[in-house]
Amino acid sequence: MAKAILITGASRGLGLVVADHLARCGYRVFGASRTPPPEGSKFKWVKMDITDKSSIAAGVENVLSEGGGIDVLFANAGYGVLGPIEDTPLELFQAQFNVNVFGTISAVKTVIPVMKKQGHGRIIITGSSGGVLAFPFFAPYHTSKFALEGFAESLSTEMKLYGIDVHLLEPGVMKTKMVESMTIVDEDLGKSSPFYRMSKLVRGYPVAQRFGTSPRKVAKRVEKICAGKKKAFRHPIGIDTHLTRLLKAVLPWKLINLGFRKSVMR
Repeated sequence: MAKAILITGASRGLGLVVADHLARCGYRVFGASRTPPPEGSKFKWVKMDITDKSSIAAGVENVLSEGGGIDVLFANAGYGVLGPIEDTPLELFQAQFNVNVFGTISAVKTVIPVMKKQGHGRIIITGSSGGVLAFPFFAPYHTSKFALEGFAESLSTEMKLYGIDVHLLEPGVMKTKMVESMTIVDEDLGKSSPFYRMSKLVRGYPVAQRFGTSPRKVAKRVEKICAGKKKAFRHPIGIDTHLTRLLKAVLPWKLINLGFRKSVMR
C-alpha cells in the first residue's frame, strides 16, 4: 500500500504544490488546513487548525481512520510577520510563534506516538534561509525560523531512538504567493524612517519572486525524502540559501551588519 503523508498548510503556496505533486506520484496524501484547497486538488483535504490542539488531534484521527497510519508528516504550515522590532506589537510576535513554532511542535508531538507505534516514520519541517541569517525588518518571521532550526535539531537526535527520521528544509525565496499572507507593520513608516527602503523592498517581493526557486523543486526534494533517496538532515534549497550559508560561515558579523545597513537601510 502507498505511503500515507500528512501535510499541514496544504491549501496554498508550497504546501499545495507539494501535496498535489506527491498525490500525482501515487502517495496517499492528506492535506491539512483551516480552509479547503482549490477545486481540482489531487489530495484528500483534512480540516485542521494547528494553533488548536483538539483540531490537530481530530485531524490526525481522521487520517488514521482512512489511511491506517502516517508514514510521513510534512510540517509546513506557517506565515510571515515583518516590521521593525520597535514598531511590531508583542501580540504579533506571539501570533507568529503560535503558528510557525508552537503549531509545528503541536503537530509533531501529536504524530510522534503514531510513528513510534508503527516503528517507523519521517518528519519533514519547513525551515528557511531566514533560519540561517536574520535580516533587519524580518525579526518576527526569522526568529520563528531560527526556533525551528533548534527544535528540528533536538527532534532529530531524539527520534533516532525510535527509527523516525527528521529532515529540515531550508528554502530561500520561492515563486509562491507568500507575500499575500504576510502581516507587514509599515503603515507609519515615512521616507525619513531608516526602514523605509526595506519596506519598499518587501512590498516589491513579488518582483523578487520571479528570480526565486520554483516550489516544484522543493516538491521534488520532498518526494525523494519520502522515498528514502535523500538521507541528510538539513536540505538547503536555492542559490540564495547556499549563498547565505557561505556568507554566514566566512564573514564576520560586523561586516554582515554593515552590509545590511548600507544596502537596505538608510
